[in-house]
Amino acid sequence: MQVWIAAETAYHDKISHVEHHLISNLRGLLSSCRNATDMFHVFSKYNSLFIRPKIRGAVNEYQNKLIENVKNDIHKLQEKFKIRYQNTEANKSFILRDIPPAAGAALWAKQIEKQLNVYMKRVEDVLGSDWGLYSDGAKLKAESTAFRRLLESASSIHTWLTEITQKDVGISGNVFEIKKNRALGGKLELDICFDLQTITIFKEVRTLLWNNYQIPHAVSNLAKDAKRIYPFAMALRETVQMYFQLDQEMNRTPFLINLFAGYRNNIHGLLTRGIQLKWDHFLNALEIRSSRPFSITNSSDGKYLLFVKEFYQSVSILQDKYNMTVSINDEIEKTLQDLAHCPFRKTTFQSYIDKIQTLVCQFPNQTLTFFSSILVSYYVTVSFISFTYLFVLYPNFSLIIYRWTN
Repeated sequence: MQVWIAAETAYHDKISHVEHHLISNLRGLLSSCRNATDMFHVFSKYNSLFIRPKIRGAVNEYQNKLIENVKNDIHKLQEKFKIRYQNTEANKSFILRDIPPAAGAALWAKQIEKQLNVYMKRVEDVLGSDWGLYSDGAKLKAESTAFRRLLESASSIHTWLTEITQKDVGISGNVFEIKKNRALGGKLELDICFDLQTITIFKEVRTLLWNNYQIPHAVSNLAKDAKRIYPFAMALRETVQMYFQLDQEMNRTPFLINLFAGYRNNIHGLLTRGIQLKWDHFLNALEIRSSRPFSITNSSDGKYLLFVKEFYQSVSILQDKYNMTVSINDEIEKTLQDLAHCPFRKTTFQSYIDKIQTLVCQFPNQTLTFFSSILVSYYVTVSFISFTYLFVLYPNFSLIIYRWTN
């Protein structure tokens, strides 16, 4: 029995010696830490030793400091959450990264929750695995649990999904629509019948799927359709806007507008066809293209996709022709103004007339026939300017006539 007591005493002496050595090393490491982060690193490395009362008591002062640090960090997180996502820098950052509102708010709440988990892991590092049994640990656990419920509610997309299912959002109906423009006094104008909210839904679903959220099948299909239709809808909308802007410019030059009647009639014919199109036609054509990529141009449904390209090309050609014609017309007007003030010499007159003729020949081929009559009016104008110039500068008109004819 005495041998057992002696062995037990020797054992406890050795354990005590080891504990004193560990305490000395731990306090040395903790006192040499430059900041709280270094202290947390030390505690995370040696926290399994805190089951020993002596070791725990030796580092108790450091534990209190770090626990107070964690409390302050959690309080800052709670204040950050109270600001709300719409008023944070994260919202601005997500907008720049093309992350829509609902997904952005959910990700923002997830980020705060991850940070909360980091802080609670620090509590475990400082107090040990049974940190919830201590008074400070129990308070932090209750506080963190309540805060986590709020974060889970904020990161949930249930509210957003409910709003989407309740709204009548979809891709169907006519491609084109005629509506009143209030800014222009109720004037009717042509537009594309495409709700931009659908592309926002696509971006929401895309971002949420990347972050492992579960999306209902109906909403997922709506997002896929929006993704496929979006390029065609935006191309058609931009083409329509480009055409009507061009039409307004052409109406400001009525003496040129008849030159482009053929081009405009072609575009009006395309619009007559397009007004009958529906988005279902495009979706069906895209389905065929995805299943038979090399047969789309020969299929009956392929014409719906080719319509977008044909419409854009027709408007683009009209814009190029009009811009070219306006540029040439401005040059002709400038040449006529120069002709009115040029020296009185036949060679000078002839050079200006030749320049006008060259400019007229630069007009698009479709406009040359119409411009033959304009050319005659130019020559009449040149003659009028020339005779006016002669009357002003030369009182002896008979001499002028003689010099002109000889």
